[in-house]
Amino acid sequence: MRTLRSMNAGFDAAESNVELPAKCSLKFSALGGQLKRHGAASKLFGCETEFDPTNKAPVWFAGIGQILVPYDVRSY
Repeated sequence: MRTLRSMNAGFDAAESNVELPAKCSLKFSALGGQLKRHGAASKLFGCETEFDPTNKAPVWFAGIGQILVPYDVRSY
C-alpha cells in the first residue's frame, strides 16, 4: 500500500475533480414550479461518483434554508 504525503496542505483537494450539472432550470407559474436537472460526477480521494437525476421532487428544508434535490448516486 502506498501512502501519499505532501508538505502542502490540501493536496488531495487539488487532485479532485467535480463536474457540476451542465444545466439547471427552474420554471415557476401560479400552479407551481418545475425543475429540470442533469447529471453530475466527482472524483474525490480516489473515489469516483456519478449523480443521476431522479423523478423525485425537490424538498425545501426551512431549518437550513436550502432546497435539496434528490439524485441516484453510484460510487466505485
